Amino acid sequence: MAKRRWWEHTEAVALGMKELDRGRPGWEHHIDLDKLNVGHMGNCVLGQLFGGNWLAGLIALGCPSHEEEPTWADDRGFRCVGHEGSLTTAWKRAIQARRQARETEVIGT
Repeated sequence: MAKRRWWEHTEAVALGMKELDRGRPGWEHHIDLDKLNVGHMGNCVLGQLFGGNWLAGLIALGCPSHEEEPTWADDRGFRCVGHEGSLTTAWKRAIQARRQARETEVIGT
């Protein structure tokens, strides 16, 4: 497996965030960044949002089928076998940026 470049993680996470925004608005406020770990189904983004059930999260967000699950999840940054650490970092950065942007919006209004 070729190593994913950082911007590929960033793009995948952006797609995952769009799925979450559509299916679970406000999701970013329910993620514990200290526990976030894409390599652990209970502590990944979907695991934290769906009671430790990563697969339930995929289904709730519209993953088309079990056969398509690996590609669908990879494309949206919900998994990346062998690169969990860098993908976790990408999610943490994206969530922190989202939270900071929302705080700035609230302060600015």
